[in-house]
This record gives sequence, C-alpha cells and structure tokens, in this order.
Amino acid sequence: MPETEEFIRQFTRHERQIRYYIASLVANKSDVDDIMQEASSLLWKKFDLYDPSRPFLPWAMRFAYNAVRTYRQKLGTRQKYFSDKLIESLVAAHEKEMDRLEQERRLLPMALKNLSEKERLLIEHRYSNGGTIQDLAAKLGEKPDTLYKRLQRIREKLMANIQLEMEPI
Repeated sequence: MPETEEFIRQFTRHERQIRYYIASLVANKSDVDDIMQEASSLLWKKFDLYDPSRPFLPWAMRFAYNAVRTYRQKLGTRQKYFSDKLIESLVAAHEKEMDRLEQERRLLPMALKNLSEKERLLIEHRYSNGGTIQDLAAKLGEKPDTLYKRLQRIREKLMANIQLEMEPI
C-alpha cells in the first residue's frame, strides 16, 4: 500500500510535465492522450523498479519517450510529423535541460544561505506561503512594484550564486 501511495504522489506531482513532454514530441492532441495513457500504465507496472533516491521525473520521462517511440512505430506508413532524428535531438536537449535544472535545484539551498537574512525572509514569505505580491506588499507596508523589483534583484543574485557553482553539463 505505501508503494501505491508513493506512486500516486509522484505521478500526480509530475503528470503535467510528462504530458507537456509528450506533447513536445507529437503533433496530434489525441495522440498525446493515447501516449500519456500508455506511459502512465507502464510507469505503474514498472514502479517497483524506481529508485526513490533518484528524481522521479527523469525516470518517468524515459518511459514517456519509449511510449512515444512505440506509438510512432505503430504509425507505420501513416504520416509522421517529426522525423526520428528530430525526436532524438529533442529528447537529448530535454534530458540536458533536466540535468541542468536538477543541478540548480541541488545548489539552491546553498545559494539561499548566501543571502542576507532579510532577503531570505522575503523569499520565504513570497514562495513558502503561496501568497501574492499584493498580499505581501500590504503586509510589509510597501508598494507592490517596489517589492517586485526587490524580489527580481534577489532572484538574480540567487541565480548568479548558482551559476558560479554549476558544473558543465
């Protein structure tokens, strides 16, 4: 039962990203729905092979990619919108981007530690509580535009700190 709950938690958290990924590889919306259904079924059947110490999304994307390939093979003589070579290029680019994003995610806690306490609290208030800029500005007694600009500078500072630590991919 815990395995079922973990699968549901992981899948629902990433379902939209998996669907967008499939949609980036096929042109027809009804094909996307069919492939998503097949990929979901495969993920469920193979979930016992998932290593929870690794991120779920890249693992799931491999199943989605394989479901796209299988579906394209079934198309046979029916017109294919994208060549196999283009699909492979898109997948390689997506995997590289996923690696970059994962590396940024791992470096974010260190970058947050490099912020001043006031900057860190502002980021936490903005992103941890799910409130709007307007709510936060009212709470802090500031204008929303001023807060937008300050948050943008803090995000740029975070990104600069992360970029300094990034390893080439």
